[in-house]
Amino acid sequence: MRKIRIMEHISIDGIIQQENGEGFTHGGWTTPYRTPAGLEAVVYPVLLGRGKRFFSDSANPRELAFLNTKVTSTGVLINTYQHLGPLHS
Repeated sequence: MRKIRIMEHISIDGIIQQENGEGFTHGGWTTPYRTPAGLEAVVYPVLLGRGKRFFSDSANPRELAFLNTKVTSTGVLINTYQHLGPLHS
């Protein structure tokens, strides 16, 4: 089965230009589509203040297994996770 890769770019300019916003939250329309096959999180080494949730409140909880990480020459982390199924509590 072929992988479908959804890339998403978040611009800090759009956050700064937002009027009367409550700050930055990320989840977005792509969150439900980041699995079932897996998740590849690209993490850039930039500090922007407090951390925010990676998934929105409306996302279905899922159990993920960490597979591997790659570090680029510029310090970017590419973390790969496999979808294991619904989260068991």
